[in-house]
Amino acid sequence: MIESTDIIVADTYDSLSANGLPYNPAGTSVLTPGVMMGLNIPFHCRNSRGIFRILAGGSVANSIAGDGATLGFVYNAGVAPVNGAAIPNNSVAVGPTVSVISAVAGQSFPWSFAGIGFVGPGATPNLINIEQVFWIDLNLFAVTGGVATVTNAWVQISEILR
Repeated sequence: MIESTDIIVADTYDSLSANGLPYNPAGTSVLTPGVMMGLNIPFHCRNSRGIFRILAGGSVANSIAGDGATLGFVYNAGVAPVNGAAIPNNSVAVGPTVSVISAVAGQSFPWSFAGIGFVGPGATPNLINIEQVFWIDLNLFAVTGGVATVTNAWVQISEILR
């Protein structure tokens, strides 16, 4: 017999939601590896497991027909990057990247993202300690040219207990 305490569907301890402020950072014409969007979302894990989840979405576009954009989330400790800054050394990617190619100049595509990140003992690389504040940001680049933009981005970050 399975009791309700044996299965945990979603159990979060610390949650930060940035839904109230849709992010509309300045776009970029930089190609891979891209630049940071300067969202500067601070977070820290209070539980000894050091596992967190990012859920996010918005729209992405490129100013040139037949071109595209790629975006993904990264995290790191220290001073958060501003919009247009290079990816700081030792930043860690979270989850997959999202890529789009537009048929029409400026065509906007909805995107969604889900990823799991780790900090503390056992995390690779082990750069951030449990309870240490770190930042989470969006990395964006144009695929071969044009200006890649992200609009109406929302982000929710939660610590996972089990």
